[in-house]
Order: sequence, then C-alpha cells, then structure tokens
Amino acid sequence: MNAQTPEGVVLSILRESLRAVLSTLDGAADGTILPEQVSAHLMQWDTTFDQYRHRLPAGAQHLGRSVRAAVGEALGGVALSSLDNRMVGYELAQHDEQWNETARRYLLDCLKWMDAWVARSRLPFRQPKILAFDPWLDARGF
Repeated sequence: MNAQTPEGVVLSILRESLRAVLSTLDGAADGTILPEQVSAHLMQWDTTFDQYRHRLPAGAQHLGRSVRAAVGEALGGVALSSLDNRMVGYELAQHDEQWNETARRYLLDCLKWMDAWVARSRLPFRQPKILAFDPWLDARGF
C-alpha cells in the first residue's frame, strides 16, 4: 500500500496484526499455542509495523519493540524470533499469569491508542500518546 492509503485502512491492518499477537497470549494461557505460531504472529506484526511505521506519529515509533518486549516478558525468548531466526520455535517460557496479563493489558492499551490516533485526525484534539512498554510498567507501579 502506498502513502495514500487512508489512516482507517492502516489502522485496520495494524490492529489485525496486533490482535494476532494478542491471541498468542491467550493461547499461551490455555496451552493451545505452539512456539512456531507465536513466531509467525510476531513476524507478521514486525513486518506490518515496519511497513506502516512511517504513517504513525513520532511518539509511536517504539511500538515495534514495545510489543516485542511485552510479549517477551510473558512468553520468553521466542519473542525475539522476528530479530533472530534461531529463536523461531524457541520453547515458550513457563506460564506466569501476572506477566501474561500485564502483556495483555499493554497490547489492549496499544489497540485503544490506535483508535484514538485515527479519531484525532477527525477532531481538533491533542495527539494521543502511547508509552513505551518499560515506562508504561513504571507508570503502573510494576
């Protein structure tokens, strides 16, 4: 897609990819996802994010690594599979409900931010912000 792709379409594509990553957390929680599936979803997210990152505001350029960091805390080294082929299919970390839920909340906040980002283009409001994962954790007292 080119630079003329409407923001709503870009949002839809990014949201779909981020929802796939979110599904990996659900699958890890109930034991129904394989490491190779996690790798595939994260690679899809990274590819999609890299394709459209230039359309996002400067304050959201961290989303690629922030999503990976959140998922990495919950699922372990497999979250690096989009950066290092040796991590594709890497064994999932032992399930930790707190980290899984924390990553889930962060990804849900990212989805809410995407909705606000598109809405701001239609309204004269200040640009919404999304914190990088580590500052987000700090702000919530983790």
